[in-house]
Amino acid sequence: MITKVVMILFQTYLFYLITIPPESIKSKPSQIYKVEGISGLLLIHLGRHIARLANICLSLFYIFLMYQQEIGNLPILTSFSSRETSYLNFFYEELFKPHKLSEWNLKYIILCFMLILGVMLRLWCFKVMKEFFTFNIEIKKDHKLVTTGPYRLLIHPSVKIYV
Repeated sequence: MITKVVMILFQTYLFYLITIPPESIKSKPSQIYKVEGISGLLLIHLGRHIARLANICLSLFYIFLMYQQEIGNLPILTSFSSRETSYLNFFYEELFKPHKLSEWNLKYIILCFMLILGVMLRLWCFKVMKEFFTFNIEIKKDHKLVTTGPYRLLIHPSVKIYV
């Protein structure tokens, strides 16, 4: 259980990292209001804070559920389907078999791996774009088209992480 709690806290920290703008684009609420209006202020500035708070609350709630299951106050959830599969039987059983929330399973390991790759890609985008990175799409003065790093391989890689 301890290793999974540490991983959940690490994931919460990684989510926090990718919602903080790089130092070069940190703007005050008054600046956001002038450019984007009230809707931009609510979505861009407050939206990030609400997303961070929701992520922290969800992580703590998951840890609470794991603890409740460990001490016996919460039952192990059963599988929602029992259909037979032919050649993917191992993966199906591994992904959907009943398990305790505190135990590692294949689904959680895959999701952790995908999260870490996504955060690494987003932080790479921060580093490559430097002062040109923004949370909203805009063209700044002395703008240069960036064709190195992840932008050589993908269009808007930082946005594709969320998709």
